Amino acid sequence: MPQSDLDTSRSSAQSEPAYLRSVFGANLRELSKSAPSIAQLCRDLRINRTQYNRYLSGEAFPRPDVLHQICTFFKVDARILLEPLADISNGDVTYTGGGSRIRAAIEEAGIAQVDTNKLVPGAYVMMRRSATDPEYLVVTLVSVRQEPDGSMQMFGLLTRTLAERVGLPTSIRGRRMNGVFFQHPGGFSFLAIVRNMPIWDMGFLENAFMGNPNLFYGYSIVTQRFVAGGQLIAPVAFKRIGSTMRDMMAVRHVIGYTHISKMSQPVQQIFSKSDVTPT
Repeated sequence: MPQSDLDTSRSSAQSEPAYLRSVFGANLRELSKSAPSIAQLCRDLRINRTQYNRYLSGEAFPRPDVLHQICTFFKVDARILLEPLADISNGDVTYTGGGSRIRAAIEEAGIAQVDTNKLVPGAYVMMRRSATDPEYLVVTLVSVRQEPDGSMQMFGLLTRTLAERVGLPTSIRGRRMNGVFFQHPGGFSFLAIVRNMPIWDMGFLENAFMGNPNLFYGYSIVTQRFVAGGQLIAPVAFKRIGSTMRDMMAVRHVIGYTHISKMSQPVQQIFSKSDVTPT
């Protein structure tokens, strides 16, 4: 990769948490609609109005204690960092952009329901080797949850860095990714679809890397080559993280286009040993 691209990638990786601020800001704007006024709301929360406006616009992110204060006040949890408010508040919601279509395939195939003791619902980081630079990973924060019909669904946002690099829409709506997991004797396969785009990511993950029940690894294939010489097949891993505000904020620095050296040792082992012949 040219040095200029590396510099841009490093800069973008450092600013990638901006998309988390965008999700949080959008949810906070929706929650704030119930208040008689923003001024009164700021007084009740004991937060400076100028700073609160920066939260609303996605320009700033609150400290953990302030974030906890906001979540407690509105009676919501840390998922407001990741999922649209409508998905959090409506337990019967069906994800658009792939969920309903995939559900029919599950029923027709008769694949067993996913074992939630092995693939525990919650927050995960999805890591895939870059198609252009083997020393970098595309790291995405995703939410895995079991739907009322028993299927295990996945929701996430493609990073803004990745969207910009491959020419995809950079709006939050345009970067939404939905998927579903299938269970097999040795692990799980998954199918993920980018909202309103003919881009599918299909992969298989083996259970428990080196005995770690929260770390899954394998390979995935995408249905579109975004850059000349880019690989369709690449190593992939999912790592479960806690769902508290502290857990969410702890991983925000690796979200985006991230050098492998910044990841944990088990993750580095996965991607240092994984090799794929270009296709």
